Amino acid sequence: MRSYLVWFVALLVLGATLQGASATTVYKDQLGVQNYSVLVNGKPVSVTVKNGIVTIPDTPGMDRKAVFEAVNRYFSSQGQSLLSVKDVSITPTGSFTGSDDDYRYRKSFTLPSGDVYISSYTSITASWITQSFVDVSGYSAGSSWLEPYDYWWSVSYKSKSITLTISIKFVGIDVSISVPPGFSIGGNSDTTSVTVSDTYTDYLGYRYSGVQGLSTFGITRVEGHTHSSFLFYDTQTGDGIQSNAYVFKPGGV
Repeated sequence: MRSYLVWFVALLVLGATLQGASATTVYKDQLGVQNYSVLVNGKPVSVTVKNGIVTIPDTPGMDRKAVFEAVNRYFSSQGQSLLSVKDVSITPTGSFTGSDDDYRYRKSFTLPSGDVYISSYTSITASWITQSFVDVSGYSAGSSWLEPYDYWWSVSYKSKSITLTISIKFVGIDVSISVPPGFSIGGNSDTTSVTVSDTYTDYLGYRYSGVQGLSTFGITRVEGHTHSSFLFYDTQTGDGIQSNAYVFKPGGV
């Protein structure tokens, strides 16, 4: 009984330290799906994670954009490594827009009911185990929403499909890479990427870890790239509308 009480107190402390977004793992089912209850401004939102892919159900009566941002913050915080000596989330270049350095959004198109927005989010942490060996983890997401002219809050607007492409580049001389399942290494041995997709949704997140770079001469920088691609159907013409949002995070020792 005492051990359960200790865990309960620990969960309360966790909830207090993550302002605006805290969570507890509810359970992991037989199919390997992790189920979370994420608190967004004090209200619980069910979130599932399977094979690294994070999905959020409908949240009637809640600011959909605020839900996205809270889930982004929570899963990014879970990816931080205790061995990290340098977070690569440093001052970005002038190509960024939005309220956060790791978050970019833009208006995609306009409907009679309002403006459709899309976004890309990325959080990446690099742990320099040695000057020559770097371990990387992170979280990326793409989302879409509607901002009607007659409301002060955003509402959901699902795309026909979202495709999320995440690329990680190690800057150094003669770099070799070790990657977890799902990642591939392109023509350049210093870059690895993973692509995931989902249909009829307004949010797609992906959490990863264990991407490692090795170079005898040292690795000076790690770059994280997230490209969110959305396919919508125009309700006026029935034509497909392809929209893209991109965010890039540089960093170095």
